[in-house]
Amino acid sequence: MKIIKTFVFLIALFVTIPLISASAQVETQDIEATTEIAETISAEDKSTGRTERLESYKAKVATKLADAQAKRIVARCKTAQVKISAYRKTATTLVENRTNAYIRIGEKLDALLVKMQKAELNTVTLETAREDMRADLVTLNTSFENYDTALADLEAMDCASDPDSFNAALVEARNLQASLKTQAQEFRQFASEQIKLILQDIRQQIVNKTEQTQTNDSTGE
Repeated sequence: MKIIKTFVFLIALFVTIPLISASAQVETQDIEATTEIAETISAEDKSTGRTERLESYKAKVATKLADAQAKRIVARCKTAQVKISAYRKTATTLVENRTNAYIRIGEKLDALLVKMQKAELNTVTLETAREDMRADLVTLNTSFENYDTALADLEAMDCASDPDSFNAALVEARNLQASLKTQAQEFRQFASEQIKLILQDIRQQIVNKTEQTQTNDSTGE
């Protein structure tokens, strides 16, 4: 009965928890992956390596800004930096909240795995999906860290004296944002579709085992 209740709870969780724009050792690994974002942002000013990063950004941009474009950036970039600062804080909070939601899903999957093992059900598929989910979550966190670093460079640099670097950093941030969005969508699809299919298979296993137990009881086996 407990394993069925856990299964039903997981189905509800996948339907209701909003997904991103996710055992003692297992939980520690997930929590470390999640809190790494906040700890990095709060503990570091990200100034280390900024000069090299800005040069790297510029190397990726094919053409230098025209004079009119440079003047337009110089006139507007200070205001843009204020908006970037506010957006950076909002994005960090959003990612932390969504990642915490993934962790709650992971904890329920871990609990379900324990119950399945005790019930002698097949756990291979769910265990593989659980590891994939953990690895994808680490990848998402790394991608966000790279994106946040680009935002930090935009926020802190002297944009008026170097509009080319500001433009290049803006292009870099936009590209990282697009990549992060794609990864988040893929993770959402994995969590909301593939794991649901795995849970449906688990449900069928439970039904089959229950029916087999009832048959054995009725025949005295």
